[in-house]
Amino acid sequence: MTDRLLPESDKSFCDAVSILDANTWPSDLPPEYGETELRSLCIRFALKFGETKTDYRQYKNSQGQHMPVGLKRLLNSINTLPISTAECERGFSKMNILCSPLRSRLTVQHLSALMFISICGPSLEFWQPLPFVKSWLTSGNRNANYMRAPCAKPNLEVDEKRKSLWQAMN
Repeated sequence: MTDRLLPESDKSFCDAVSILDANTWPSDLPPEYGETELRSLCIRFALKFGETKTDYRQYKNSQGQHMPVGLKRLLNSINTLPISTAECERGFSKMNILCSPLRSRLTVQHLSALMFISICGPSLEFWQPLPFVKSWLTSGNRNANYMRAPCAKPNLEVDEKRKSLWQAMN
């Protein structure tokens, strides 16, 4: 049923990937079984076909019991392909929440850091803020309740030059 939902280009890819599953192999396994599909996978993931073919033959000889390193590399490459765009959509949704009209002046670096924390960071019940607060305060930064910010010193020289202008305006 899922074959009807796949585009033709994806069907050939799924057929190629199925050669790595020993459960789908025919009972009388010809020596050249799967090598055409293996070649297409190696081209797609920029892997050396000769080395991978040797590992695939070892894998077939072990009847799917032992997977050599070169074949694991191919399998890891296959496993990096996303199945859907849901993760990307989730990321765009997070970005729209973080970069709102009220927070439109975030730099790319800050937005990237906030998105990383939002997507990959721990949930709030596991986050321990105390070490970060201590680090912030010991590095010379003020706390949020600090009310005595330094005031700007008046520039008396400028005030004297503008005094006549101010008197004319009154």
